[in-house]
Amino acid sequence: MSKLAWGTIDVDTTLGRVFFQQDWAYKWEFEAPETAWTYQEQLAFHTKVDRQIWSSWSNRVTLGVKGKHWMVTRFGRAGLRINFDIRWRTVKQTAQWSIRAVKTKRDDARSETVFPLRKSTLIVSDAEPHGVMNESKAKAYDFVSPPHEFGHMLGDLADEYYANSPHIRDKNSIMNIGRYLRARHMAEVLRQLGTMLPGCTFWVRDIR
Repeated sequence: MSKLAWGTIDVDTTLGRVFFQQDWAYKWEFEAPETAWTYQEQLAFHTKVDRQIWSSWSNRVTLGVKGKHWMVTRFGRAGLRINFDIRWRTVKQTAQWSIRAVKTKRDDARSETVFPLRKSTLIVSDAEPHGVMNESKAKAYDFVSPPHEFGHMLGDLADEYYANSPHIRDKNSIMNIGRYLRARHMAEVLRQLGTMLPGCTFWVRDIR
């Protein structure tokens, strides 16, 4: 297991699975005329975000492994599946990320993540399907923001919806305005796995 500042990576060497988890501490904020959060609303929001991230990121990627490590003999042919999860921590000191969950009716409010500070703002309405457009004028009508923001938490993945992004035309990418993962989104996770298991080289074998 490797506990990083921005998440924890665990490798199950029996089942051949990789598990990545982040611990989040929430700040529950609201702007009038919205009302203060109830515990039931907090739980429902966390559950929704957790399920969106799990659905978008988990059981999607199969990793290949090569090298001289014994794991290559066991899993080199089948590969390893990787899952991603978030956990709600009520004690801020035990959390890896500080999350502002904001109820607001402002049209200009937007979710955003600052990786170096390990802070993210999630606008509650952004967790509902909504329309978006990238700078090439491509549009999507069922975008939800939490899985995209989670991408920024995996080693500071860049937004791909700006005109100067080399991936601006890949509108289906989760870091653009889509919902699909790409091998490039695993870069930092792969690097960390290689550090954890010297003698192994990991790569993305398959994405579904």
